[in-house]
Amino acid sequence: MTPEQLEALKERIRTMESAETVEAEEIIDMEADGKRQKRRKQRRMSKPESKAYGGRLKEITAVLHKHGITRGVTPEKLRLILEDLGPTFIKIGQIMSMHSDILPKRYCDELMRLRSEVTPMPFEEVAEVLESSYGCMWQEIFESIEPVPLGAASIAQVHKAVLKDGDPVVIKVQRKGIYETMARDIALLHKAVKLLPPVSL
Repeated sequence: MTPEQLEALKERIRTMESAETVEAEEIIDMEADGKRQKRRKQRRMSKPESKAYGGRLKEITAVLHKHGITRGVTPEKLRLILEDLGPTFIKIGQIMSMHSDILPKRYCDELMRLRSEVTPMPFEEVAEVLESSYGCMWQEIFESIEPVPLGAASIAQVHKAVLKDGDPVVIKVQRKGIYETMARDIALLHKAVKLLPPVSL
């Protein structure tokens, strides 16, 4: 190979490398644009839900303010806060009650009450849930329903009732709007976790 041919080959290689670099930069820019578009799309999709999330966040803040969380959290206060925050947080409290390796025993003992002594829904809400499910007044199906539940848990509660034909039954009524509330709470918790600094174990 002559010196001229060698120089021409080097020039050709430099030209190819330059072209590959430009192409790579263009691909990176396109990917970046795609990510920006994706982020913009996600923001647009979340706008209809932002009012609901904002409303739930206000509810949570109001509960914390009501219980004066800045003045410290006793075992009883923690249980009452979790109860007022609703089913998602009651579930978290129930799980926490089994972890005396994380919480002091007196907190675990108090949170154990969330497993058996959850405040029940008022009967007006029970009637509303039943009528929404059946699409008619509950009196069209039941002769009577005991207003005081046999038991209440984080997700549902149980009532004695009598059907129109006189048969005694037990009905399980889910808390009003439980799925929507829990979905919002879980989404908010996910967002909160992302804001926390990483912890090395």
